[in-house]
Amino acid sequence: MDLNDALERQQYEGRMGLGLMMADLVARAHGGSLSLPSMTAGFCVAMRLGPAPD
Repeated sequence: MDLNDALERQQYEGRMGLGLMMADLVARAHGGSLSLPSMTAGFCVAMRLGPAPD
């Protein structure tokens, strides 16, 4: 199982550190999501937040 799949399923234990888990929980709390886009070099985290409140 890759990290994106673990994030989608919220299966954090043994797969990622506290920082990624907390970032995912914050994104979900705001109607969004966290993903790890494929990179040729380095590491990238993409956070999507839900719509702004009216």
